[in-house]
Amino acid sequence: MKKACFIALTLIFSVYIPVQAQSTSALPWISGLVNVRYQYNGATDAHGFDVRRARLDFRGDLAPRATYRLQVDLAGTPKILDAYLQWRPTGRLAVRFCPPP
Repeated sequence: MKKACFIALTLIFSVYIPVQAQSTSALPWISGLVNVRYQYNGATDAHGFDVRRARLDFRGDLAPRATYRLQVDLAGTPKILDAYLQWRPTGRLAVRFCPPP
């Protein structure tokens, strides 16, 4: 069969690994995500892996009423996906400071 046919086999593996060093609130909560894809082209016998997403997420407490979060995507050109500082003056009120997009 000499038909030009393109076969793409995509396997996406997601790895989510949360890491907490100790119960101390001064240490950040670090987690990450990696998506890997495998492709195969039956017409040219070309195949290979590539990283679709590689993300790191840092969260923590700056003070008893102040928290932060920084999430970055490292696949391709690094970029910040989410970043903020949050202050809770009372139990029901939270003020979040975010950079402009």
